[in-house]
Order: sequence, then C-alpha cells, then structure tokens
Amino acid sequence: MLDITRKWYFSPEDDTLDAYFDWLKTATKKVRIADYSFNIPQFETILPELVNKGIDVALVLDRSQSKGNTEKPVISALRGSNIPMMIGTSDKHQIMHNKYTVIDDEWVQAGSWNYTTRASDQDNFFFIEHNPTLAKVFNDNWQGMFDWIKANEVQ
Repeated sequence: MLDITRKWYFSPEDDTLDAYFDWLKTATKKVRIADYSFNIPQFETILPELVNKGIDVALVLDRSQSKGNTEKPVISALRGSNIPMMIGTSDKHQIMHNKYTVIDDEWVQAGSWNYTTRASDQDNFFFIEHNPTLAKVFNDNWQGMFDWIKANEVQ
C-alpha cells in the first residue's frame, strides 16, 4: 500500500502531463529541475509564471538533447525569461541523464519520464513524494551538477 504522501503515475495509462503540471503549480518557494530531454511547450508559460510569483526556479539540462529542434524553442523562451539554467554533461559521462523535479525542499518527482511531449505516449513512470529527506538528497545532487557545469562548461 502506498503512503498518501506518495503517488505513482504510468504513461500512457495516466495523464502524466496534467499530473506533473498540476503538482508543479503547487510550488510556493523553490523549483529545481534536472532533465535529459526537455521540450514541453507548457514550460514556456508555467515556469515564468512561477518566477513572477516570486518562486526561485532553476534548471540543469543535458547538452546533447538541448541542441534538438524541439528543445531549442522552449530553452530559448526560458532564457528570455531569465530563468537560471546550466546546460551540460556530467563530470564522468557525456550526458546528463537525470529526470527529476524538487519543489519547496519537500517534494520530489522522479522516474523514467522525460519532460517531452512524446514521453506521455510511451511506457514511462514517475512518482511524486512528500519527503524532505529525499528532497535534500535530490537538491544536493542538482546543486552539484549545476556547480560542476558552471565551473567546467561554457554556457
């Protein structure tokens, strides 16, 4: 039995896009996103709206995927909104393959689901869990990637 603070979503059976964005909009202080492939157009409006509410939003994205034709417009729009992001690889590999979001230092969303329009049509999953201890682990990982890319890769 799942704890009421944890919920699992499976695509294509569940409406993963609505579930993710409904959850993301609950942020009140901070959003940290790490993602490999990132092209959902809703990010172009939702993330700037969060910033306009005073929420601290920042991203770490993969360099190889960010060059894609479907990723470029979303990334460009977010750069135009002055949302901090680091686009790079990892300190040990050629890709940054994580797929997770942390909000308000308390909630974690993670799984195989990329933040792409196609991911919800394919077999993928993610969970959303209220767990400050887990959120710290993911935040520490996110900050390490952000700092490493900033120090080692030209933006």
